[in-house]
Amino acid sequence: MKFSSKFHVSFEHARRCDARDMSDNERAAILPTPTRLPPPDRPPVTVSIGTSELARSSVFVSELVSMVNRAYGKGRIGDEEARHRLRAGDERPHRNRVLHIAMRDGQLVGCCSSSLFVPWCGPGCGHWGLLAVDPAAQGSGVAAALVHAAELRLRSAGCSTAGMEFSYHVGDPLSERLLAWYEGPLHYVGPSHQRDGFRICRKRLPARDDAKDTKGGGWLVAAGQLCASSAAQIVLFVRWFVAIWLFMFGVY
Repeated sequence: MKFSSKFHVSFEHARRCDARDMSDNERAAILPTPTRLPPPDRPPVTVSIGTSELARSSVFVSELVSMVNRAYGKGRIGDEEARHRLRAGDERPHRNRVLHIAMRDGQLVGCCSSSLFVPWCGPGCGHWGLLAVDPAAQGSGVAAALVHAAELRLRSAGCSTAGMEFSYHVGDPLSERLLAWYEGPLHYVGPSHQRDGFRICRKRLPARDDAKDTKGGGWLVAAGQLCASSAAQIVLFVRWFVAIWLFMFGVY
């Protein structure tokens, strides 16, 4: 089946709610298994942002809920939350959190949310979470494609940093693999210590594609880019402040 493309709690509680996106049950679902390699002729993964069009499809909503809950090994989301997350992706001013949908050969294989601003990350730092991959698609690049899409959206919106969090337990095989993946190939930087607890990780995002190399272009080009960058940071700060206000009054 093919498809096209509140907040009256403390910041700490909000941050830990999002930490559920990195539960122990999900780790086995998003990390590649050492012994299984994807077939060389497997179709590529395409990632798009969910919208109301998908939210109106009861079949897709059921598939999404089933996939996420199987990835987590528990009832992580329900139909109403899935619809709400999908509808949030509609084009509109100040669109914040959206849900990226991964499809392969017309089949749903994963999802991941991304937010341009969350209260616990600060201005200029975007965030992603709810990373879930269908167990049947593990180890085939779905999670990497979703994270890449989330980071690309944050970078395109002007975010200079991406944030994520996960729970870590020393010696636990899944925790160690998760740590190695996030803070290895994905280049996220967490606390220098490695002990049981909540690892808050950040990653500096590369410059946007339209930020061309200024070598040989003169100081005027460089100055223009600097001004544009400063303006973008100011806009992000204002949006971050507005997001906190709207969040606390239950708009988001």
